[in-house]
Amino acid sequence: METDRPSKKSHICSGICFLGGKKDNFYLAVLEYFPDQSRWFLKEVKVASDLKVHPKEDLLLSHILENKLESLVVDFPLSKPACLTCELDCPGIALCPHPEVKDSRNLIAQLSVQDFNVRSGKKYENDRVGEKDKLNEKSAWEYQQSKSFKRRLKKGFNPYWNRPIDVLVWCHYYDLLLNIFNYSYDSFGNVSLKLMNQFHYLSKHFPKSLEIFESNSFIILIELYRYNIISAKTIKDLNFMDTAPKARMTIINAIEKAFQLFVYEKDIELLVRRPKAFESFLLALVSLKKFENKTFNLAQDFSLDVDKFIVPDFSGSSV
Repeated sequence: METDRPSKKSHICSGICFLGGKKDNFYLAVLEYFPDQSRWFLKEVKVASDLKVHPKEDLLLSHILENKLESLVVDFPLSKPACLTCELDCPGIALCPHPEVKDSRNLIAQLSVQDFNVRSGKKYENDRVGEKDKLNEKSAWEYQQSKSFKRRLKKGFNPYWNRPIDVLVWCHYYDLLLNIFNYSYDSFGNVSLKLMNQFHYLSKHFPKSLEIFESNSFIILIELYRYNIISAKTIKDLNFMDTAPKARMTIINAIEKAFQLFVYEKDIELLVRRPKAFESFLLALVSLKKFENKTFNLAQDFSLDVDKFIVPDFSGSSV
C-alpha cells in the first residue's frame, strides 16, 4: 500500500542520465526530502521519449525550474578536455605545459614508481588482493598493478580526449570496472556530443544557485557493495539480461531500507524495466548524499582540479 505524500518540503535533488539515449532522449529522477517524516521520497521519474514535448531540452529546463532543484548529478563530462580550450603553440603531449596535462602526466609517472616499490616490498604477498576479494580491491597505490592497468597507463593521457579525473578513476577503479562490468572509464568514450552541448547551452539558463555535479553509475554500485548495502551476486546479476530486472529490484529495495527512502510502486516498475531510468535513480542518490555532505573527491591530496566529479560516501548506511 502506498504512503500518502507529506505536505512539508525541505529539499529536492535530481539525477539525469543521458548516456545511451537516442533522438535527444534522457531520463530524470527526482528525490524530495520531508523533515516531518525524516524521510526521502522518489518524487517522480521521467523518460523524455515518452513525453510529447518538443524540443526535448524544454523538458529539462522546465524540470529544473518547476522543481526548484538545488542540486543535480549527471552522467557526462561537465568540463572539456584541455586541448579544446588551449591556445598555446602545441609542443606535443610529452612536452605540453598545460597544468592539467602536466599534473596528469606526473601522476601516471608516480603510479609507475609506486608499483615498483610495492613489488619490491617484503609485504607484497600479504597485500596482494585475492580473486575472491575483487570487489574490495585497494587503489593502485597500495598493491601491485595488474597487466591491464599497466597497459592503460602506457597508452598515456590524451589531452584531446581525457581529463585529469580519468587518471584518478583508473587509479581507484580501473580493474574493478573492467573485471565486473567489462568497462573502461574515459570521459568522452560513450557520450553524445550533441546532448552534451545542448546541456551546456541550457545551463546558461539554469538558476545561479543550482549545484551541478557528475558521477558514474558503475562506481556508485561498487560503493553500495563496499558498504554492505548490496551483495556481490546482485552486482554480477546486472550483467545478464535474464537476471538484471530482479537485480535492479533487489538494489532498489536495499536503497529504500538503507536511506529511509520511499519509492512508489509505479516508479519501481519503470526503474526495473528501463536500465537508464534506474541509472538516473542512482545519480539522484549521489545528489542526496551531496546534500548530506557525504561525498568525497578522488583527488584527495593531489593538485588536480576535479571537484565536480563526486563519489558517494555510504558510511553509516547499511541494510
